[in-house]
Amino acid sequence: MRITGGMARGIPLKCPIKNVRPATDRIRQALFSSLGNAVAQSSVLDLFAGSGSYGLEAISRGASDCHFVEKNRLALASLKENLATVKKALGGGEPLCRISSRDVFSWRPKEPRGFDFIFIDPPYSQAVESSDSLFALAESCLSENPDSRLLFEMPGDYCPNPGGWELVRRLGSQKAGEPAVNIFKRSSPG
Repeated sequence: MRITGGMARGIPLKCPIKNVRPATDRIRQALFSSLGNAVAQSSVLDLFAGSGSYGLEAISRGASDCHFVEKNRLALASLKENLATVKKALGGGEPLCRISSRDVFSWRPKEPRGFDFIFIDPPYSQAVESSDSLFALAESCLSENPDSRLLFEMPGDYCPNPGGWELVRRLGSQKAGEPAVNIFKRSSPG
């Protein structure tokens, strides 16, 4: 697993062997290609961060800050090591990065509505069982910018239709157990 683009492109990422299903290089590359330059100078939230691959990819591509939320201690160790490696590759002008060692469902931001991009990559069972709670959390954290997006990795055979959200794009597989990333924006009032 590597950073697929930006200033830290090619940097290998460490991942704990157990209890983590990292976002594949292929799905991250497709996702960030679809986002284009919108990531530059953005504020990013990476929920269920694991090894940090989504947030670190955003940092490599020019995000100004990233907040990682992860509770698994082995994943946190990998995340901290990966973050140090990526920051070293970036040289000067380091982005602001914070790590919260908390369960996503008990974490709340200190400053609501501040993130331009929210990446959610939970265990697939939680993606299905807890999607309503995760959309509610994202609603409380997403900036008011109309270009802000929620990027939710889930099993390919599952695509929720939550109230107040509009599916913009779907990337990846449509097979059970295979990864898909659904890109959502808030629905226009009307």
